[in-house]
Amino acid sequence: SLGFLWIGTEDGLNKYDGYSFDHFRYQPDTPSLSNNTIRCMVEGRDGVLWVGTWGGGLNQFDRETDTFIRYQHDPDDPRSLSHNIVRAVYEDHSGTIWVGTMAGLNKLDRDSGQFTRYQHDPDVPNSLSDNVIWSIFEDSAGVLWLGTNGGGLNKFDRETETFSHY
Repeated sequence: SLGFLWIGTEDGLNKYDGYSFDHFRYQPDTPSLSNNTIRCMVEGRDGVLWVGTWGGGLNQFDRETDTFIRYQHDPDDPRSLSHNIVRAVYEDHSGTIWVGTMAGLNKLDRDSGQFTRYQHDPDVPNSLSDNVIWSIFEDSAGVLWLGTNGGGLNKFDRETETFSHY
């Protein structure tokens, strides 16, 4: 939206302004990118850049300081990201950020920084059919669709927070 080309690689995130590159990489003990392997990204309609990594979770880029806010899995916090391998990140029509990981679907509450997790439960037929999320898409009717690894296509019902499987 500001005229930059963002390129995610296995060696970090690159911002190209038409003349030169700025490189963003993981640096210990700093508010840097959480991992150098970039898997996906999306720019929200508010201009916020969200970056999913392979092993470092989700990153929110702060344009004012050229730093990152990290959202990572914490095994002791059920409201944290479900896994640090992020396969898909998507912003829906209402501005909600959805994150697909190797351990389910996550909905970010931007005010609290906490996540609601949706995961496969073999004892619940209308739970997510598979925890590995490859893709997230919202159609023109506002229906959220999820492509999974071994469970096919899932349709998410926002009112009941259940899934139909295809």
